[in-house]
Amino acid sequence: MKLALGTVQFGLPYGITNRANARVSDGQIEKILSYAYSKGIHTLDTASEYGVSETILGKIIETQPSLEFSIITKTPRIQEKKYYLGMLCWLRKNLPNPALTYSKTICMV
Repeated sequence: MKLALGTVQFGLPYGITNRANARVSDGQIEKILSYAYSKGIHTLDTASEYGVSETILGKIIETQPSLEFSIITKTPRIQEKKYYLGMLCWLRKNLPNPALTYSKTICMV
């Protein structure tokens, strides 16, 4: 069985048990990612709608290249007539960090 780590709380104050109404700190995110990776979880689930999650992931992955995660992200509806070109434009605009490369990103709509 393959598991993915959800990252919405990395970018937003989210969740039923989030009593502090705050997102997870960057330091805690680094610890969570390192632990998850060491336990065989190599896939992250994120989205542009998850606040700063993609940006935080990009910064951490850039500074810890040994963490080679596959990243699944969701996109908003692409209105372009040429879907492929619309997707590339969206990726260029919304992947703010070079550590999140196209080769490591699976896009789902």
